[in-house]
Amino acid sequence: MTRQLLSYNNTMEDIMFILTVIIGYGIGSWLLLGYTTRVSKEIRAKSRFINLMHWTVAIIQFSLLGILLFILFSNRTGFLSPSVFAISSISASIIMGVIAFKFFSWYKLSNNKNLTVMLYGIAALTLALSIAEDAGTKLLMVQVIQEKSPPGTTSKSSFVYKPSQKYNAEIEYKIVTPQTTTLYILPNSNLMYYNLLNSIVLPIAFVFRWGASTMLLRNVYQRIGKLPLSLWIVLSLPLILYLVGKTPGFFSGESLSGVDEPYRYYFRILFRAGTIAGNILFGLAFFVVARRVRSLKLRDYLTIAAIGDTIVGISLSTSALEQTYGVAAHSLVLLSSYLFSMGLYVVAISISQDSSLRKSIKRSMVDLIDNIGSAQMEQEVKGRVMKVIRNQQKEMEEQTGGFSYTVSENDVKEYMALIIDERRRSNILARDGSNKKTIQQNVPNAIASKISDSDISKRIEKEETNIMIQDLIEKLQAAGTKIEKIASTRTTETRVSPPPSLFINPDTEAKYESILVNGEPLRALEFKDDFSDEEGEGIITSLLPVSDSSDHSNALFPEPTGYHHFYSSPKLIVEYIGNNPSTLKVLAKVLGKEKQTREVKSSIRGEHESEK
Repeated sequence: MTRQLLSYNNTMEDIMFILTVIIGYGIGSWLLLGYTTRVSKEIRAKSRFINLMHWTVAIIQFSLLGILLFILFSNRTGFLSPSVFAISSISASIIMGVIAFKFFSWYKLSNNKNLTVMLYGIAALTLALSIAEDAGTKLLMVQVIQEKSPPGTTSKSSFVYKPSQKYNAEIEYKIVTPQTTTLYILPNSNLMYYNLLNSIVLPIAFVFRWGASTMLLRNVYQRIGKLPLSLWIVLSLPLILYLVGKTPGFFSGESLSGVDEPYRYYFRILFRAGTIAGNILFGLAFFVVARRVRSLKLRDYLTIAAIGDTIVGISLSTSALEQTYGVAAHSLVLLSSYLFSMGLYVVAISISQDSSLRKSIKRSMVDLIDNIGSAQMEQEVKGRVMKVIRNQQKEMEEQTGGFSYTVSENDVKEYMALIIDERRRSNILARDGSNKKTIQQNVPNAIASKISDSDISKRIEKEETNIMIQDLIEKLQAAGTKIEKIASTRTTETRVSPPPSLFINPDTEAKYESILVNGEPLRALEFKDDFSDEEGEGIITSLLPVSDSSDHSNALFPEPTGYHHFYSSPKLIVEYIGNNPSTLKVLAKVLGKEKQTREVKSSIRGEHESEK
């Protein structure tokens, strides 16, 4: 409709504008941002940057909704429509630029230099340039001229794409009212640059997005078997339609002035069909990947990315020269760019912070997700190492009156490469006892004097095993166990009594939840702050059931009979009551080796045994 495909009148224009504002902004934005808010809650609590980006986009999106509603009810566009167009385009370009930078950094940190990661980085960058180019050419090159309408003129608006000798320009769009006629013209001095930019930047972005999505699907299906020819044809069809429909525009711009009038319609049909089909394909690639992963959390994030990748290209193809529904539909590039970037960025962060997710992704053999997650983990490790080094330097300066060794960036990179390599080979080197010796021989002296490899390893290991109650439930479900909740999460005062040497506040607030794992009770206690292994042992000791004592006032949990198995992570104490070998195996995989075990017998059984 916005590109001379369907004829429309003022009534149809009003209907399209109302539907776009209500469905695209009112309902669509509310549902999508609400869904994103819910599934990203845990990550946003840990990342100030993601939380800031989320709420910034939400505020901008609903501010634009307010402006569009004002336009709708006042029936005046003025400077408001260009403002909506400019704000949404600039914000979307920044967001896509950020995710492009992240893709390039992930590719640089990736060990096997995965081509799909690079293609998505180029696709995100060219898409950011396309959004910026589209806004720049239309806001800066296109001029607006108003003239008085002839008597008896009726209201109408349409795309023209015809040259005008009067203005020495090409008329792109015309809005006619009984009082005034508004012309959006492209001066002939700008026409060549306008057509050149639109003919190069937008198609390049589409081609790279197609290449990245096709490569992603190819990697997924090659794990099953060779990609069939029929599927290649289906994947190639949107690109063929897009390029065939776009070809005349390479030479004559949007007006298709070099094409006979009867054929212009068909080229536009092919171009629109390729655009819509291609963007559906781009989003479908992430939906296919989402089905391959077992984690429900990652599925949610990938679904967000899929929705964003589908909408962004379709909204970008809508012309913002149309001042009502055209601007409204085009400005959805902001929301869609955010969804695409947020989904992938949160996927990488989640995998980098969760070792079980990394193992799950490796089993699902999705190269893109595996690579960006591993690269993000190495990036975070380097950040933690730099923080430790800075703290060590600060302490040394305080102790020596300002004197400390100078650590260069190359030293840090060299040391990190050794640490990461050492961790990857730790299982092999541990067999011959050469682990510690290898690191000590290769670590730069300047850094070795400030920080030990064991310190970094402990910090990294602690981060990887730091899971919460919800993480535990998701991991148990992913491992195939049957989970039933028997008590809602609540906050309780632990009132534990650890040994005096342990610095644990007896009144520490903690979350406590009981569930059934394969029909047997499991209870988890989640603390606000980390505790050491020694402190964890003290807490477990204070919670252990003591069957031969009549005083159980210090115990947090009731004491059913059976085997009580205790596990811990830096913020979590887990008690499993049962002795199912398969359940014990899953718990050991998720939480590590159990800390303590106690068999509790019933008081009646104990009395009978004493009588005997």
